[in-house]
Amino acid sequence: QQQEFDVICLSPTAFRMFTVLTELTAALTAIKEAIGLSKLIKDAKTESQIIGATSDLNMKLFSLQEYCFTLGDMVRLREENILELKEKIAHIEDFKRQADGYVFEQLESGTFVYARKQVMGDRETTVYLCAKCFSRHVISVLQPTGKYSYDENSGVRYVQSQCLHCSAAYMMNKSPYKPDDGLYVL
Repeated sequence: QQQEFDVICLSPTAFRMFTVLTELTAALTAIKEAIGLSKLIKDAKTESQIIGATSDLNMKLFSLQEYCFTLGDMVRLREENILELKEKIAHIEDFKRQADGYVFEQLESGTFVYARKQVMGDRETTVYLCAKCFSRHVISVLQPTGKYSYDENSGVRYVQSQCLHCSAAYMMNKSPYKPDDGLYVL
């Protein structure tokens, strides 16, 4: 006759809960046995019965102490994990708040960045964010370098900006500078 077996896969969380329940069950069993041994000591008639039961009781209490330490370590580890997850959630919520309003945009050069129009003082400007950093939940404003990048395919010069966080360089929009005649064309 052939037997069938079902395979049970436990998630890491379920496995930790199973481990905690196993340790808790062992601790409760040790407590029950210790209570039974204390009754045996109470009812013992001879000194050898008392010594034997006391020795067994001490071993059970030692086992109980080990189970309690293990459970305490598990609780401490769980609390550390909860704190770590709360920090991650706070970081994600902070990023969402800062990233609100930014949209994925393609510039004249073909470069993709995140952009948002903002009013600064009495004029409107566009703030650009590094797409690489943005994908890693980091808000990093692109800063102009004062340099130009030349695209040989199109023959156009583009203003260059750089991410100060990851050092990525970006070709932005067309530069008004034309080196052929040395004039700025607006």
